[in-house]
Amino acid sequence: MTTRISRNNAVRHALNTLMLLSVFLGAVQALNYAAFRIDWQFVPLSQTLYYGCLIAGIGFCFVFLVRQDARNDVHGARMIARPLVALIVLALMFDVLFVADTPLSSNLILQFVLVTGYQMRNDPNLDRHNPREGGFRGLIPLSFFNLFWIFVICSVAGLLGETVVSFFRDGRWESRAGFVFGPLSPIYGVGGVLITAALNRLHNHRIVTQFVVAGIAGAAFEYFAGWFFETAFGIVAWSYEGQPFNFHGHTSLFMACVWGAIGVLWMRFVLPAMMKLIDRIPLRARTPLTMAATIVVLADAVLTVVCLDCWYMRKLGNPIETPWQQFCAESFDDEFMQSRFETMSMWPDLAGR
Repeated sequence: MTTRISRNNAVRHALNTLMLLSVFLGAVQALNYAAFRIDWQFVPLSQTLYYGCLIAGIGFCFVFLVRQDARNDVHGARMIARPLVALIVLALMFDVLFVADTPLSSNLILQFVLVTGYQMRNDPNLDRHNPREGGFRGLIPLSFFNLFWIFVICSVAGLLGETVVSFFRDGRWESRAGFVFGPLSPIYGVGGVLITAALNRLHNHRIVTQFVVAGIAGAAFEYFAGWFFETAFGIVAWSYEGQPFNFHGHTSLFMACVWGAIGVLWMRFVLPAMMKLIDRIPLRARTPLTMAATIVVLADAVLTVVCLDCWYMRKLGNPIETPWQQFCAESFDDEFMQSRFETMSMWPDLAGR
């Protein structure tokens, strides 16, 4: 028992040290880049300030997370880790949209891995002796374990469902994949996580309340996703231009109603059944299985973004210069990308970067 406690403490201190080190590296990279590349490729000053505040906010969150963990307030540290994940994702998206070549991207990915590792290490749903966190309010605990597997199941089920529907609609099989590898469509996965988080504390509320909240959350997410793909890579993956009350073609009033109906069905029927399936994962297998799956999904997501960016650069006619661009040009050429993302259309002129 003493050896196990010592090993756990060593892992804990190592993880906390790496998180603080990532904050230091991020500060050094930002200052070094600012010193030698004053323009930062930003046009408005507001973007520079926003990006700086975002990076600083991530650093402060890491410091407070480690501070709470050192005080043995693991629950408080987990509450900090949840918005920290969102801040890191926002910073990575900002990098793709407006910066593209700062060295901060690699550090942000490292920080995402570290905060994910922290949540996984302290996830009560991975603890054999305490599989559920007490005192939570909602239908399910919004733990990393639960949300990750909701994401995976929704990504796979959504891809299969869309593929089958498109076959009956168009009369042929089309690739609807969202990543360069694997049967995943992250749009459905993120949608499932978002609806779960938005309605978790409303699971006992009236259907009308759930419908409205799910409709607003789903439509807002669909709009943001459509805007991001178009602005970052000139990709049009869906369009509602022909529908009445559409918002720049990214979403519409009809789709908001669809999201609302999905949210009601999700909370009342689908999510409880899905949680029974997730809870069947043996406790002994939860940590290694979740860790391995997280590494695979994260690597696939990073590689997909890199491949999309290189595809975008090739569409612009830019020369292949970096090792990553060379790798993508050889292993994920235009033919592969067009075949893999068959229903996507890339128009570089639409991109905002």
